[in-house]
Parts: sequence; C-alpha cells; structure tokens
Amino acid sequence: MKIDDLRWEYQPIENPDWDYARNLFTVLKRPQGTWSQSIFSVRHKDLIAPNRDYRFQGLCIFVNKEYWKFLDAIFFGIKGIYLEPKKVIIFPWKSTYQSLIEQTTQRKAELDEQTKESIKQKLAELQTKFGIED
Repeated sequence: MKIDDLRWEYQPIENPDWDYARNLFTVLKRPQGTWSQSIFSVRHKDLIAPNRDYRFQGLCIFVNKEYWKFLDAIFFGIKGIYLEPKKVIIFPWKSTYQSLIEQTTQRKAELDEQTKESIKQKLAELQTKFGIED
C-alpha cells in the first residue's frame, strides 16, 4: 500500500440526525496540539470556512502544560468569486477542502438554468489544505 492511498473522501454535507451531533469532522493531532474542523463548510458574506460544531474545534496548542485555543476558524474567499464546496479529502497528516470556483458575483441560486450550464463548462477548482508539519 502506498502512503497516499491512506485517504478518505467525503461530501461536505451536514447530518441533521441527533440535532447535527453526528456531523463528520477532522482532527489532525501532534504532541504540541490539535487542529479540528467540520467536513461541512459555512458561509459568511463572500467567505467560506469549515464549520465548527463544537467548542473544542479549531487550533488548540499546549503552552506551559496548559491547553489554549488560538484559532477558531479560518475563512477564505476570492473577491467576486463564488466558491461551492465539492469534497473533502482526509489524510492522517492533512485535510484538503476542494471547492468549485464560479466566476460570477451572483449567488448560484439566483442564476437561470442557461447561465448555470455555461458556468459549469468553465469551472475551475480551489483546494485549501490544512496540515501540521514538524
């Protein structure tokens, strides 16, 4: 088995079962700390970020034998571009969030069917990778 075969792929969807308590999430661990986030991404205006379903998610690091939370989430975006979450690929050492890029300032739901078809033919892809390296 090749090391790159150690991967799992998921669709970025929420699971409403048990009031969303069964949502999938990733955890990257090192002795110094952890980075955890949901498989599902959320929007804030023109930005997108993996959701935080629990207060312990985000970047947490040990400092002088105390566990501190440094980052809650990292939102990203491209001005004038709409990002549509496509899939999440998880490796033991990194998680990759793939999003389709639509070159429009309008929301996808507001587009007519003909415009949607022409955009689908011109889609690009954005990959955002989160990893911890020694």
